[in-house]
Amino acid sequence: CKKISYGMNLYFLGGRWTYYSSDGSSWTKENSSSSNWGYYGLTFGNSLFVGVSNGGIWTYDGSNEVQRKSRDTNSEFKGVNYGNNLFVSVGEKGVIFTSTGGTSWTEKNSGISEDLYEVDFGNNLHIVVGNNGTILTSTDGTTWTSRTSGTSNTLYDVTSL
Repeated sequence: CKKISYGMNLYFLGGRWTYYSSDGSSWTKENSSSSNWGYYGLTFGNSLFVGVSNGGIWTYDGSNEVQRKSRDTNSEFKGVNYGNNLFVSVGEKGVIFTSTGGTSWTEKNSGISEDLYEVDFGNNLHIVVGNNGTILTSTDGTTWTSRTSGTSNTLYDVTSL
């Protein structure tokens, strides 16, 4: 399992296969078309679960797949998060997409071509990490600022405390 998310009294586990549970003890495999892709990233916000994969961005309302945004870019999506009423999805070649509702997505200019792996939100700041020590930050999800990490190693994950 790569990601876990909680919302609407449901736990969702995302990875190669997707499972859900209302109690954390008994798990059921999700059988929508999105579960065949597996999720690299998974989040909950705006009463929706959103998962990202090499097949696109998937939106799920807890019982039905609501929307699938096909990958209309040559990049796979790797991470997704919800914060400050905004979904942010990141991926290969510096790809960033945002959505306020989780069903309509807009590509944003990251200003870089490095692969991006994860995004988080904390202290009123979206934070993205990726290849070669890449760190990007944004207060609004539209304007992204490159930050110095002090490393050229790939950063795969970020968590706001």
